[in-house]
Amino acid sequence: MEAYAGQSVPQEAGLFRANAQRTGFYNTKGIVGVPKLGWSVRPSEKVTSPATICAGVVYCGDWDGRLVATDARTGEILWRCEIGGRVSAPPAVDYGMVYSGCDDGKVVAVNAGSGRRLWGFATGGRVRSSPLAFGGLAYFASTDGLVYAADAVTGEVRWRFKTDGPIVSSPAVDDGLLFLGSNDGNLYALEAETGSEYWRYPMGAPIEATPSVVNGWVYVGAESGDFFALDISGQRDGWVVSAGPAATTWALNTRVVTDPGVAYGMVFVGANDGMLRAFDAGSGIMIWSLSLGALPSAPSIAEGVLYVGTAHGRVYALGSQTGAVLWIFNSWATSLAAPIVSDGVLYFGSEVGNKLYALVEVDQSQRAQTA
Repeated sequence: MEAYAGQSVPQEAGLFRANAQRTGFYNTKGIVGVPKLGWSVRPSEKVTSPATICAGVVYCGDWDGRLVATDARTGEILWRCEIGGRVSAPPAVDYGMVYSGCDDGKVVAVNAGSGRRLWGFATGGRVRSSPLAFGGLAYFASTDGLVYAADAVTGEVRWRFKTDGPIVSSPAVDDGLLFLGSNDGNLYALEAETGSEYWRYPMGAPIEATPSVVNGWVYVGAESGDFFALDISGQRDGWVVSAGPAATTWALNTRVVTDPGVAYGMVFVGANDGMLRAFDAGSGIMIWSLSLGALPSAPSIAEGVLYVGTAHGRVYALGSQTGAVLWIFNSWATSLAAPIVSDGVLYFGSEVGNKLYALVEVDQSQRAQTA
């Protein structure tokens, strides 16, 4: 394992997709110029979940039901904590606590510094969506069709909400509302404090992607290949476009469209036809598209650049305005987890090879153009 020096990691983006609105936008320095490997480490024999970063520590889960904390600067393993079954989704980190769920239905909170388990409870299904810690509550969703809101400190369940299908979509929150999709084909808006239903929108197909919420609009794709923009109040018309081919067969956790990334007035979404598409956030008009040749990860965004991993093991950096390829890094391992960005370092994990990677810029004085 090679460590790198001279990098600090002050950003505390402790949530999946960078923030509570799940936009995938990291308000930090990215990698515009050609990258090099800062370090790589095998935190576990079987890394399964995408990673989350907070306060200089990268957290991920593994097949054997453990959470692993890794020093973001050096790649040193700080701790491992057994929490139950396979961990499929990124943990959430907030106020010194790490929240996670696993395939045996358990949800837990552990101490972010030591990995000591603090509390937990069982759901009635598998937990394959990323928790959300926000406003003193920790939100979890399960394939039992329920959304759970627990006290973030004590784990006491404050409310539950039942949908009519399994849930693997991760919740997003904005303006007092919690948004998530269900495999019953509905997108739900719930009162975040009470769990009361505010509205639901039928999309006609299972919704496994995580919604993004920006400027009063929620963006999400369905397994039909359709991609929707909806007013969060439920009072205004939005738009719908085709973002990928419809599923000919369907199985739980088989994604047709990725979680979207939203920034700079555009919405970026990948699909299982190997295409990455950019739409105008206001009108739904497609601005550009790019074939990556393999299923892309959800796009992450920082400093005008999109970062996308693929099933072929490549990580792409693209100019957000045009889709121009700035650089490609080949990890020689499947890279479907959305990359995370913090202070000029790009982190991504791989199930094939079971490694966590950190990329840094080779020469920041010769930065490529992002247009």
